[in-house]
Amino acid sequence: MINREFVSERCYIENIIPNEILMYLSRNKGYIAGGAIRSVFSGEKISDFDLYFEDEDCFTFFENWVRNGFEFCSGKNLNIISESFNALTFECEGYNYQIIRREDVIGLSPDQLFEVFDFTICMGAYIPDTGKFMLHEDFLRHTSQRKLVYTSSPYPISSMHRTKKYIDRGYSINGIEIMKISLDIADLNLNTMEDVADQFQGIDVLVLKSFIEELKRNKDEEYSKEKVLKTMENYLPFIE
Repeated sequence: MINREFVSERCYIENIIPNEILMYLSRNKGYIAGGAIRSVFSGEKISDFDLYFEDEDCFTFFENWVRNGFEFCSGKNLNIISESFNALTFECEGYNYQIIRREDVIGLSPDQLFEVFDFTICMGAYIPDTGKFMLHEDFLRHTSQRKLVYTSSPYPISSMHRTKKYIDRGYSINGIEIMKISLDIADLNLNTMEDVADQFQGIDVLVLKSFIEELKRNKDEEYSKEKVLKTMENYLPFIE
């Protein structure tokens, strides 16, 4: 694991994110992880900042602060964009932020979070309290190579779907990595429709919102591939 300060990348992040957000993260075991960190090192456009917390109380307080306050103390405008099973998304000063609210990641440290992430290029975090980045040992190499390397994931179906997004952005994945994802999918124990819904949590849930809600309405029903496929046809006709 790499744990060090990258001065130019730190300054880049701190010039974008309002001081109020950085200060709260710094004082309350919060950090930024995932795609935004990859974008900082690769030069890609940042689509949003994913915010995580090592403490559940700090997470709850921050979410309530955002939800109830459309004005930051410095007068910066804050607008809530959407709310889903995975995240509360808000916009501030031209950038989107997602407070990640999945129960399986609230309370995790960055190195624990990396064990939930699927690809090495996602395993980067910035910790405002220390001003340092925590990176998987292969994060920089695979990001520079634009190469998808799968480690493992509780949500391999989502990982398989996510490969398309990365390929569209110019990343590559070889057959061995596809087989690794496939083996994890084969190991899934899908007993109920709720189990299926959980597997789609890693995909853009705003796009899948109606589909996931329908699965959850029938959450106690026994898993049926035919019913899942029918639900897909009804609720996801235009998904690529």
